[in-house]
Amino acid sequence: MDLRSRLSRFRELKPPVRPPARPDTPPSVFEESGWETVAYQVLKREQSIDLPIPIPRRLPPALNILVPGIEGAVPESLKFFDLETSGLSIGAGTIAFLAAFGSLRPPAKSLFGGNTNITVTQYLLLDYPGEAGFLELLRGELEGRPTIVSYNGKTFDTQILRNRCLVSGVSLPSFEHADLLYSARRLWKRFLPNCSQGTVESGVLSIRRENDLPGAFAPDAWFGYLNGGDTSALSRICEHNSRDIRGLASLLGALCRVANDPLGDRFHPDPEQLWLCWWGALRRGLCGEGEYRRVRALLKRGAKKGYPRCCRKLAVEAEWRRGDIAGALDLVERALAFTPPSGDPRVFFSGGLREDLEKRRERLLLKAGPGKAP
Repeated sequence: MDLRSRLSRFRELKPPVRPPARPDTPPSVFEESGWETVAYQVLKREQSIDLPIPIPRRLPPALNILVPGIEGAVPESLKFFDLETSGLSIGAGTIAFLAAFGSLRPPAKSLFGGNTNITVTQYLLLDYPGEAGFLELLRGELEGRPTIVSYNGKTFDTQILRNRCLVSGVSLPSFEHADLLYSARRLWKRFLPNCSQGTVESGVLSIRRENDLPGAFAPDAWFGYLNGGDTSALSRICEHNSRDIRGLASLLGALCRVANDPLGDRFHPDPEQLWLCWWGALRRGLCGEGEYRRVRALLKRGAKKGYPRCCRKLAVEAEWRRGDIAGALDLVERALAFTPPSGDPRVFFSGGLREDLEKRRERLLLKAGPGKAP
């Protein structure tokens, strides 16, 4: 069969049945929930939500130690950011259909208190043709070089956004970025089954989500709306997206409290990791003498429980800062004799810590001389 015959055969075939074009007006369920049309196939909604854990009017200086990337920020310059996407990978075929931005605007009566509520602005893409306008609206939210606060946003949300802006020819403005996932892992990963935002909210912040549809169902919810007009699951994903911003801001409020009072036990941070944060900041010159005293108090508290890294840090301080060889040797011996109450001992002696302690003990024994070891 030649080419002419093949083309004739194709013309005889019935054209494919295309679904009718989606109407420009949004479904009534979205209008009733406060959404309004702001661009072709794009809706917008603003909500004012109370925070269970407020953020102080001034971010504590020690927060820079716990949350890299937030240096120099003030609460009014923060933009809490979260996306819901059509897939769970950052491939070229995945697009963002729902975005939320949270801004702190304390009420006038809370002149000297903390930021107790947050304004959440959401953008919802109803169909593919409106993506360019959707991205332009997101671009407008990022003007002015704000500090973006996200949860796993460095490896997922912002990558999706950059990819889609590149495909659509939209220039993305520059911004600072603080990702709270790394802070949560550092402080609580040993005490939680995983470090998803929902797990941190329930296990650390005591925030319970009622009737929440997890973000993993976001692709099914959006495609269910595109293919069949089902708005029930999509509405629940919109609520989940708004709750993510509320939980994200509350998590930053909890980190501010940990930064202000590292010895407090309300949020139960991992003691070893917290001490390592402060000690590293001390070594890099990020802490003053007052912070140094706080570090030393933290290390002493950990050494009483026998945590190996805390004992090692105090041993270094005792040997080189105070010249107390016997005290340093006692701390090293205490670290080597440590037996964890539960779990794998390798967690507490990771990174060659045991080998380092053994070499340190040999050197200290030589320094101490015969009859001077404890």
